[in-house]
Amino acid sequence: MSTFLNYRVIELSSLLPKQNVGEFVSQFLLYHAIFFLGSLFFKNHPTTKTLLFIIMYGFAILLMEVSLIKIIFGSTEFSLNTLNMNTAFFSRLIQDARLASIVNYLVTCLILLFFWIVSYLKFREKQA
Repeated sequence: MSTFLNYRVIELSSLLPKQNVGEFVSQFLLYHAIFFLGSLFFKNHPTTKTLLFIIMYGFAILLMEVSLIKIIFGSTEFSLNTLNMNTAFFSRLIQDARLASIVNYLVTCLILLFFWIVSYLKFREKQA
């Protein structure tokens, strides 16, 4: 009986490092908003259709990125020389990690707010 009392309780906050908790919460909120919006838009099998939509959206973004790289850099061959010569502006953003984290935080908040507003409006439309 005494050995049972000596075991320590594992807290949920101890499972994640302190610096990643905010990132974990923001990703959870974003995924929650996306799946909530998907459940309001799709009537049958909303989880499956939302997952398929996310995959198709990611593929469309990938195609747009490749085509923009081809337009901007002139080729789709990725080499260090091509990227280092043409990315002076982006290298400044990457080096300044504080600025990049602030921009990432603001964009995530704006996207999350947009998804919540659209979900609220769609929910109100379905109620009426």
